[in-house]
Order: sequence, then C-alpha cells, then structure tokens
Amino acid sequence: MGTKYNEKLRFVLFFQYVKWFLTEFFWEVRFKSPQKSVTAVERIYMYLQKKGIKKIAVLNATDKFGQEGEEALKALSGKYGVTIVAQEKFEVSDVDMTVQLTKIKAADPQAVICWTIGPPAG
Repeated sequence: MGTKYNEKLRFVLFFQYVKWFLTEFFWEVRFKSPQKSVTAVERIYMYLQKKGIKKIAVLNATDKFGQEGEEALKALSGKYGVTIVAQEKFEVSDVDMTVQLTKIKAADPQAVICWTIGPPAG
C-alpha cells in the first residue's frame, strides 16, 4: 500500500486512540463551536416563512452580539421575503423597554425578534 494510505490510516488510528483515551479517563467529550449569527437568522427566517409571517420587528441589544444579529437580520430579510417594519435597540443593562415596545406595537408586526444574550453573569 502507498505511503499516503499508511499516513491516513495512522492519522485515523491516532484519533481513535485519543477518543478512547478521553472517553475512558475523562468521560464523554464533545466539541462544539458556536453558530454564526447568519446561520441562526436563516433558520429563524425559514421558520417565519413556513408560518406565513412577513412583517417583523427587531429589538436588539447595543452590544457586539446585538449589532451582528441586526446586520444579519437586515441583510437576509429580502432573501426570505421578510419586511422589518420596526427596528429598536436597548442597552443590555436596561430594565424598562416601554418606549421601544410601544413603537414596535405601533408598527403592527406579526412577530418580534429580540436579539440578545442578556447581561453578564455576576
């Protein structure tokens, strides 16, 4: 057999050994990376399409996570036939969003997407 095959086989066997070792001595190990905002937005918009929802409002935090979500929601809305009828923001530490929600209610959306991860723990 060729050298490339032997290298691939050693690589596979090495990873099988590492998996066994980690499982045997450290329980079950799972590696997970976070999803991208675009991926989450696509799934949300697919769900909204399925439910016949075309008019939405977006309420997002002013932090980096909220900004990325807002950008993805705006960028993909046309592709999925969704119209953003209201766009409001809030600080992660805010405890009252009466003003933002009053404006959203006046825009009469069929759904509201709130894009935040909440305040830091502590």
